[in-house]
Amino acid sequence: MQYRDEARRAECGADALSYSGAMRLATAAACLDTATELFRCLEEVACPFVCLAAGDEAVVDPAGPPALLARAAAADKKLVTYAGARHGLLCEPAVDRRPIEDEISAFVARMATAAAAAGE
Repeated sequence: MQYRDEARRAECGADALSYSGAMRLATAAACLDTATELFRCLEEVACPFVCLAAGDEAVVDPAGPPALLARAAAADKKLVTYAGARHGLLCEPAVDRRPIEDEISAFVARMATAAAAAGE
């Protein structure tokens, strides 16, 4: 449900450092606790950000990214949703992954340019 690209799915499955079994209860509880706490604090997000979301999300609540955008205090924020994409955006087929990678690269370049201009 996370990946459309078969080659990327195979890479993840073959990764010796990747756990692919059922999520343990304590891990699931920790993820839920963390997500709940972060959701309570969305108004504190003041740094620039770009939020990339899957249009065919089946892993997390798809209402999260719009809520983040609506509630975050950041003046410089952007939500980009990729129709048809699944949760693992960077595991989309290459033709669909390119715009995602371009969006990430453009954001990083813009932040680096702004930091350099500010002398940081």
